[in-house]
Amino acid sequence: DIFCIFSNPTYARMFTDALQTVNSNIRFSTELSSEHATLLDVFIYKGLKFQKEGLLDTSVFQKPLNRYLYIPYSSLNSKAQKLAFITAEILRYIRISSDYISFVNTKRLFYWRLRLRGYPKAFLHRIFSKFQYQHRDLYLTPRIKPRTIPLIYKTSATPLSRKLNITRVLRRHTALLKFLHTKEPIVSYRNTSNLRKL
Repeated sequence: DIFCIFSNPTYARMFTDALQTVNSNIRFSTELSSEHATLLDVFIYKGLKFQKEGLLDTSVFQKPLNRYLYIPYSSLNSKAQKLAFITAEILRYIRISSDYISFVNTKRLFYWRLRLRGYPKAFLHRIFSKFQYQHRDLYLTPRIKPRTIPLIYKTSATPLSRKLNITRVLRRHTALLKFLHTKEPIVSYRNTSNLRKL
């Protein structure tokens, strides 16, 4: 998908015409508008910000044919899985919605769609009240996690190595390994050659 902004509608038409000549086997579908556009799950439009600052607004685009068949509350999925997908959706709504009102409307629709899937009010209230639109700048800032490489102990898979339980031995002595790595060590077993493989 491509989203382009042109200062002149003539340039936009020239670009779409040129795009169709790139490959005779490929036909591009294009949509030109001076007011709004849709890119994946983002609806881009000229709102109040455009009138005041010349900036485009964004809101969540939801397909009219979407049936919103979220995981039902009665499913065997864990509570953590249910919390995770609801949290991810709310954060996505906050990030995409440049306008508070559009965020509130999308969040309200999401709430009632979840209620139709059997989610209790108390369960939803705990999650929905946790994330606030006024913290949007924080949610837009990417979190960079420090990359740590774990200590990997490679050994042969033998009856003796299994009996020793190397993982337990390494865990017991993690204090000695702290100066090397902060993560818990991983034991990797490789198969040994035997008569059956020859």
